[in-house]
Amino acid sequence: MSDNCVTIIMFDRVRLYMGSSESKTVIVPGDHIELIEEFEGGKNTYVLNGDIRAATVGIPLYDLKRHIVKVKQKNSPMLAKIGDTVVGHVEMLFGNMMSIRILYLNERKSLAGFSAIASTRINPGGGRHRSNK
Repeated sequence: MSDNCVTIIMFDRVRLYMGSSESKTVIVPGDHIELIEEFEGGKNTYVLNGDIRAATVGIPLYDLKRHIVKVKQKNSPMLAKIGDTVVGHVEMLFGNMMSIRILYLNERKSLAGFSAIASTRINPGGGRHRSNK
């Protein structure tokens, strides 16, 4: 092995990381990543029965100094936040609520296929809370 390789031996498996702590294997939610005896779960992971598992589709990233493993999410969907501009069409109406299929989010086409639930109640201040100073 060359000097820039790190070998991690865990029970019955050996993993080799060449210069980087990023695996090239794509994992899906629920996939076993590591054991809690060897690593701590980071972002986009959860622990089940002593196993660190993926909470999202992505690539596992290993912090070998701090012994933390996280999942770098692949193609994370665009999610609307307060203040974003949403273009869509109304799919359903029910009482004072509506379901809107999101087509564009901040002028970018949304391929995620999300719908949003919105209230038809209108606040006199334009939808944002303003404090009196």
